[in-house]
Amino acid sequence: MSYPIFLVWLILQFSVVVCHGQYYFKHYQTQDGLPHHAVRSILQDSKGFMWVGTRAGLCRFDGYNFKLCENKNDPFNNIGNNVINTLTEGKSGILWVGTGKGMYHYDTVRDLISPVELIPRVYIEQVIANGDELWFIANSSLWRYSIKKRKVTNYQMQTTALFLDSAKNLWTGNKQGEMHIFDSQGTPLKTMKTVNAIKQSNINTISAIFPLDDSGVLIGCFGAGLKHYDLDKRTTTKISLNGKDDSDLFVRDICKGNNGEYWIATESGVYIYNPDTKSCRHLAKRADDPYALTDNAVYKICKDKSGGLWLATFFGGLNYCSLENARFRKFYPIAGQNSISGYAVREIVPDHRGNLWIGTEDAGLNKYDTQRQLFMRYPMTGKQALSYPNIHGLLAAGDHLLVGPFHRGLEIMDIRNGLIAQQHRSVGQPAESGNDFVLSVFQTSDSTILVGTAYDENAGLFSYDLKRKTFDRINYIPDRPYVLTIREDRKGYIWVGTMSNGVYYYHPKSGVQGNIRFGSSVKTGRITEFPVYGIHEDSQGAIWFATEGGGLIRLAQDRTTTKRYDTSTGFPTNVYFSLLEDDFQHLWISSLKGLLCLDIKTGTFKNYQQANGLITDQFNFSSAYKDRTGILYFGSVKGMIAFDPKDFLKTGPPPPLFITGLEIDNKAVHPRVDNSPIKRAVVYLDSICLDYNQNNFSVEFAALNYASPEVTRYEYILEGLAQKRTILASNRKAYFTDIQPGEYIFTVRAKSNTGSWSSIERRLVIIINPPFWRTFSAYCLYTLLVLLFLALICFYYHRWTLRKNAVKLMRFEREKEREIYAAKIEFFTHITHEIQTPLTLILGRVQRMLRKFTDSDTVRKNLFQVEKNALRLTELTAELLDFRKTELHQFGLNFVKTNIVDLLKELVSSFEQMADQKNILLSYTYPKDDVIAFVDREATIKILSNLLSNAIKYGLTYVDVKLADPDTENNRFSVRVENDSRPIPEKFAKKIFEPFFRIDNSSGFGTGIGLSLAKSLSELHNGTLLLVENGGKIVVFELVLPLRQDREFELSSWKKIN
Repeated sequence: MSYPIFLVWLILQFSVVVCHGQYYFKHYQTQDGLPHHAVRSILQDSKGFMWVGTRAGLCRFDGYNFKLCENKNDPFNNIGNNVINTLTEGKSGILWVGTGKGMYHYDTVRDLISPVELIPRVYIEQVIANGDELWFIANSSLWRYSIKKRKVTNYQMQTTALFLDSAKNLWTGNKQGEMHIFDSQGTPLKTMKTVNAIKQSNINTISAIFPLDDSGVLIGCFGAGLKHYDLDKRTTTKISLNGKDDSDLFVRDICKGNNGEYWIATESGVYIYNPDTKSCRHLAKRADDPYALTDNAVYKICKDKSGGLWLATFFGGLNYCSLENARFRKFYPIAGQNSISGYAVREIVPDHRGNLWIGTEDAGLNKYDTQRQLFMRYPMTGKQALSYPNIHGLLAAGDHLLVGPFHRGLEIMDIRNGLIAQQHRSVGQPAESGNDFVLSVFQTSDSTILVGTAYDENAGLFSYDLKRKTFDRINYIPDRPYVLTIREDRKGYIWVGTMSNGVYYYHPKSGVQGNIRFGSSVKTGRITEFPVYGIHEDSQGAIWFATEGGGLIRLAQDRTTTKRYDTSTGFPTNVYFSLLEDDFQHLWISSLKGLLCLDIKTGTFKNYQQANGLITDQFNFSSAYKDRTGILYFGSVKGMIAFDPKDFLKTGPPPPLFITGLEIDNKAVHPRVDNSPIKRAVVYLDSICLDYNQNNFSVEFAALNYASPEVTRYEYILEGLAQKRTILASNRKAYFTDIQPGEYIFTVRAKSNTGSWSSIERRLVIIINPPFWRTFSAYCLYTLLVLLFLALICFYYHRWTLRKNAVKLMRFEREKEREIYAAKIEFFTHITHEIQTPLTLILGRVQRMLRKFTDSDTVRKNLFQVEKNALRLTELTAELLDFRKTELHQFGLNFVKTNIVDLLKELVSSFEQMADQKNILLSYTYPKDDVIAFVDREATIKILSNLLSNAIKYGLTYVDVKLADPDTENNRFSVRVENDSRPIPEKFAKKIFEPFFRIDNSSGFGTGIGLSLAKSLSELHNGTLLLVENGGKIVVFELVLPLRQDREFELSSWKKIN
C-alpha cells in the first residue's frame, strides 16, 4: 500500500467515529417469559418487584420469572382488558391499573383484582396516585377519584400529560402547549403557556413533564422534541437532541437518571441529556450490537432503587441498563462503527504517546486512543503491512512496535506511519535454523528486548538488538523450552514461564539462575508440568504464577515457599491466564470462568462473571494491562474489557429477599381458592398452616437483584427438620416431602457471587397440623380411654380376684360341706345298721304279741302304734341306705316294661288312708290309654311316694296327681303332683333338693333326704324332677321320665351309674 492510500484509509477510519458510552442493555422479550413484545408501562413497587404492563396483560417480574396476573380459577377476578397503558402504586400495596377499557384496582396483598366501577370503562392514558386521591387521564380529559369518598370528578379539561412533584402538586399539559398546576386538594394554582402556537396543533402537544431541581421544567413535546421552561422568566428554550430541528422527535417520557442526567424516551430511541454540561447522548437500536436497544420506540422509562433504568419499548420488550454491570466497559466489534476489529484479544501494550496497541488473534492489530476513545485498525494487505492477522507477541519500544504474527517470525512497525519497517521470518542466532513462532516480547528495565519462541526444537528465549537487528540466545535458560511469558521483578530477576518446564529465573548481572517446577499430577510414571501463562510480582514482593490446569501459585518473598490456589481450596477453576494488581492490594486474575478479585491481605476473593457485566467468562492468554491512572484492561475471546477498580470498593445494600411461590403436591397455591391454606399472597406470608396430607410442598424465593440474578446463590434451612443449611447454586426452590406434623421455620438468605451471605433473611413459619387422630384432643381422649381401660382392667381384676377368692372359699366350704355331709352319711349309715337289727327284733316281737293279744283292745292299740312307728323307722333306714347307694353310685336300676297308669293307681290308693286322716282330697287323673314305659318300678315308686307323702304332709285341702299323655315324639312322659300348701320361699326353691335340707318352719317328721333321693333316682332314669309352680297357694312338682331307655330288660337287670 502506498503512503497516500494509507493516509486515505486512516481518514476513513476516523470518519466512522461515533460516541460509544458505557450503556449496556439486558433484554427481556417473549422468549424470556414476557407475555408480549409491546410494553407500554413499567413500575417498581415499594417492595422492589417490577410490574410490567403489556398488550397481553399485567405481569410481575422478580429478576427471574414474569408472573402474569391472571386467575384461571376465578375468571371474574381478572383485568378485563389486556392492554395495560399505565400503572401507579397507592397505599397498602394497591396497584391502580389503567387499561384500554377502564381502571382496575389490584390488591396485591389478597391477590384480588376488581374494576373501579365509578370510573367509566374508557381508554385510560395515565394515572398517578397521591395518597387517597387518584389523578388520571381518560379519553384525553383530566379526572380525579377520591378513594375514601368514592367520588369521581371530571374536570372537563383536555389533558395529555401528568406529573406529581415532591410537594404533591400536580402538573398537567395539554395539546395547546399549556401547563396547569393543582395543589393536593385539586385547587388550580397556576397556568403557563410554555410552547408557542404552531400551525400543526399536534406539535404543541405536551407529552411529558419533569420539573428540575432549579426553577426550570423539562417539557417533552409530541413532534417538537424537548423544551426547557424557565418558571421565573416564563421563557421556553429549545433543547436540540438530534442536532437538527427536532421537528420529527416524538417525546413520550422523561426520567431522571444518574449523575445529573435525564433520559428522554422518544420514537427514535433514548436521548441522555445533561443540563449542566448541555451535552446529549443518543442510544438507538443496532442490530449487530448485542448490548444496544432492541427497539427505538421507547414508551416508558423507570428508574429502580439500585439506579438501574428500565425501558419499555413497543416492539422490543424490556431493556434494562444496570449501573452495577456498567462498571465493566466493553470493547467488541460493531459493524460500521468505530470499534475494535476482532474478538480474540491477545496482547495489550502501551506506547509512549498514551495509546494502547491491541493485538487480536482473529482480526490483526488495533491502536486505541484512550483520550479520544477512538480505534484505528491496521490493514493486512500491501508490502509494508502486517503479514498475518493472528497476533501473539507485542511490544512498543519508542517509535517501534515489535509484532509477532502467527508463524511469521517478528515484524517491526514504525508507529509514526503504521508501516512495517523490518521483517524477521525466523528468530535465532546466525548458526541456528531459527524459529518463526513468537509468543512473547518483553523489554527489561535496562531496555533489553527479550523474545520468547515456541513449538519447535529451536524454541527458547532470545535477546534482540533493535539497532543491529540481530538475535542472541539467552543461555541462562537451558533445554530450549517453549517460552509463554516473560516478566521482571523489582530486584532485576527475569522470570520466564514455559509450556512444560515450569518457571525459569535468572539475574543478568549476577548470573544467578534457577528453575521452579509446579507439577503435581502423575502421568505414565512422570510428573507433568502445567503451562505458565502469567507472572506478576505484587506490592508485597511475592510472585504469582497463573497456570493452565495447575491453579494459581504464590511464591513468597523468601522465594522458597509456595502456596497453591485451585478448586480444592474453593477457587472456581484451575485455569488462569493473566494477573494485575490494582492500587488497593487486590489481585485481578483472568481465568476460564470469569475474573477473580483476590484480596492479597485476607486471601478472600470475588468472582465476577458475564452476569456481572463481563463480555464473557473466558479470557485469553497473556492479555492484561494496567495504565497509569489505575484502569485495568483484560482481553477475552469476545473482546476486551476495561474498568476502574475503585468502582468496586463500595457495595450497595443487599437486595430484598422474598418468598415468591408455594406449591403443594406440585400445584401452585393461591389465595381465595377452594381449600387453599392461605388468605394472602405468598409474598406477604409470615406463616402458613397446612393439613397433614399437605406435607409434600416446595417453596420458591428470589432476591430482587436485577443486575445479576443468574449468579445469586441461596441457602436455606427448615428448622425443626434439618441441622444445617442447604446451598443452592442453580435453582431457587426448596423441596420437602413427607414432612411430619409439627411447627417448622423455613429460613432463606441470598449471596451474590461477588459478596458475602446477606444478613437479611426471609422466614416463613410452617405449621403442619396433625390428623384428627393425632391432635391434642385425640391424645386426651386416648389418655382417657387408656385410663378407663386400666380402670376396667383393675375393676375386672379386682372382680376376678374376688370371684377367685369366692370360688376358693366356695370350694373350701363345699369341701367342708362334703366332709360334713360324708360324716352325716357315715353317721346315719352307721346308726341305720346299728338300729336295723333291733328294729327287726322289735318289729318281730310286736307282730307276735299282736297275734297273741287279740282280746285286749288297749294292748293291741298300743302294739299297733309301736308297729307303725317301727315300720316308719324301717322305711327311714331303708331310705337312708338307698340314698347312700346313690351317693356312692352303687344304686342299680332295672328298666322293665311298666304300665304307669296301673302303677299310679296302686300308689295313689295306698295313700288314700293317709289323706283321709288329714282330711285331704286326693285325686288322680290319667289318660284313657295305658302309658307304657321302661322304668325301675321300685325306684319310680320311691320317687312318687316321696312326692305324694310330701304333698299330703304339707297340703291343706287337696292333692292332685295327673299323668299326662305321653310325648312319644320326644320319648317321655310326665307326672304332676299338685297341692295347695303354703308356698316354698323362693330362696329355698332349689335348696329343697339338697340332702339333709329342711325348712325351719316345716312340720312333720323326716330326715331331709327324701326329695334329694327322688331327684337322684329321676336323674338315674335320665329324667328330671322339678318344682314347676310355686305361686300363690299352689305348689306343683313335675316328674319327667323317658318312655324308653338305652338298656331295657324284660327281667331284672342292674345298671351301674358311671
